[in-house]
Amino acid sequence: MRIEGDGFVLRIERPEDAAAIAQAFLDDPHLAVDWGVDEAPDEAAALAQIERARSLWEEGEGRHFAIADPDDALIGGVNFHRIEPGHRRAEVGFWLATGARGRGIGPRAVEAACRWAFERYDLDRIEMTTLPDNASALRLAEKVGFVREGLLRKRNFERGARVDIVMLGLLRRDWDV
Repeated sequence: MRIEGDGFVLRIERPEDAAAIAQAFLDDPHLAVDWGVDEAPDEAAALAQIERARSLWEEGEGRHFAIADPDDALIGGVNFHRIEPGHRRAEVGFWLATGARGRGIGPRAVEAACRWAFERYDLDRIEMTTLPDNASALRLAEKVGFVREGLLRKRNFERGARVDIVMLGLLRRDWDV
């Protein structure tokens, strides 16, 4: 599975990506906060996540793509979780390593992944959630076409506290898919 993009490739995560994932979270400690995880993954935890993602892929319950540069080095990720075929919706998340930011790769990669998911699963809706102060994620979502739909007060329990979550939605009918 490989999706070629403008300056990036979406591909299945591989075990050799674990070191780059761990390094990305080490380089940007706030990335763990944005992802809602208590601790940044080290290489072993990243490898375990890659293996879990592979199982989800095989079971049809999730899709984790690595975002790679043209030389195939990992620079981020896009994942679909909570794929609900009966409701024709899924939720998407993404992250980028610090060196890949500010070049438009994020919006292009998320858009390519969403187009793939709309077609692959015959979805009507893709959702994205983030913290209210995650300005870069909110900007990216807007660039892709997501609409801010509301604030889910104290929705998640992260890092020992309840946090508000912004809900965004992208409808297939809003795109020419």
